[in-house]
Amino acid sequence: MRLAEDFYLSWDLDVDSQLVTFLVLARTKGWVGVGITNTGGMDKADMAVGWLKDGEAYFHDRHGVGNNVPVIDDSQDYKLLALVENETHTEMKFRRPFRTCDPDDLDLT
Repeated sequence: MRLAEDFYLSWDLDVDSQLVTFLVLARTKGWVGVGITNTGGMDKADMAVGWLKDGEAYFHDRHGVGNNVPVIDDSQDYKLLALVENETHTEMKFRRPFRTCDPDDLDLT
């Protein structure tokens, strides 16, 4: 699904394992993030944020508190599968369970 001209998001559901795998492809270098929200805003959004620095991948399960820098969740329920970039784009692939029992994560129903 193309969410903007330079931002593509897809997902694959594994109902048997109760897992969803996300793929984000964005025209950006440095970092990429995606959030799940019931309200459309950053506050209380469930987020995955990743970046590359000096060839090393960094990745966090985060949540929104107001319109501030998202807070790192105490429970890291997202699993990074791949994070790569080329001259123009960053691609991030990650997985999480439908339900995590983490109060900072939204259930995927």
